[in-house]
Amino acid sequence: MVYKSVKIWAKSFLFIGRVFGISSEIIDLHKLKPGPKIICCNHQSYYEIIMLLSVLERPVFIMKKSIMKVPLFSIYMKKMNMIAIDRATYNFGWMDKAKDAFKEGKTLVIFPEGTRVPIGKEVPYKKGAFKLAKEVGMNIVPAKTNSAECWEGPGFIKKGYVYLRFFDEISPDPELLRKYIG
Repeated sequence: MVYKSVKIWAKSFLFIGRVFGISSEIIDLHKLKPGPKIICCNHQSYYEIIMLLSVLERPVFIMKKSIMKVPLFSIYMKKMNMIAIDRATYNFGWMDKAKDAFKEGKTLVIFPEGTRVPIGKEVPYKKGAFKLAKEVGMNIVPAKTNSAECWEGPGFIKKGYVYLRFFDEISPDPELLRKYIG
């Protein structure tokens, strides 16, 4: 029930975005095969998270622990078994939770930069997504967005077009992923 509620909320948010002049499009959603998967998406704003929530079935996001302090959102994140990472004491213990999510057929979403990155800036990828994919023998589904063109985070949104594009699965290679999502 919680996933359905969140999906309705996300779709409603995107509709409101259209009212304020943001058109959005999900491109190549058909490239997502059924079953568990690892999606690696570039992270520019909150908008791509909302877009992902609007289309994915039972997603689990890897996120920074401090987000779990946000009122109301934290309730839903806990019920959806989102995986929070404490950056101060970072370790790979979160991978066990991710493996449990795969056993339940869930999709894992990771932003390999580890933080929001403005358009045109490039940062090294964190190793976790690639390490996990190799351990469980899965490929990675690249996903790319341009969401910062309309909303870079807290504050005002700008009218425009936001896309979220999915690509065919690739091997868990950071350099190969960079070719797809920047």
